[in-house]
Amino acid sequence: MNSAKQDQLAVVKKIEKLRLEYLDSAKRVFTLPMILEKLSLSPSPSSFSLIKHLEKTGEINKILRVESPSLGGVGDFESISDIPEVIDDFRTGLELQVRPENIRVLYTLNKDVGS
Repeated sequence: MNSAKQDQLAVVKKIEKLRLEYLDSAKRVFTLPMILEKLSLSPSPSSFSLIKHLEKTGEINKILRVESPSLGGVGDFESISDIPEVIDDFRTGLELQVRPENIRVLYTLNKDVGS
């Protein structure tokens, strides 16, 4: 077995441990730096390729969260094309003009894989 495949398997095992640790928890949402840390990966092209592979295989899901400037998330989307130009900010009762600074890339653990 080659080194890259061994690294992938080690990361999948860490994801399984995270699933158990964060089972049914709101803390199952991670930023890219957080998921890299949890999986003991350093920021590198190979790590980013591995994250993409984990998305493709369904181990993790990438979500794009639109956040109110002051009060948190107001909508989750699968792709940039799904994000509306204006969204109801239910936290403030106002309409929010979506700007790049209002969008966060987050990752969740897919609880169905490997369960």
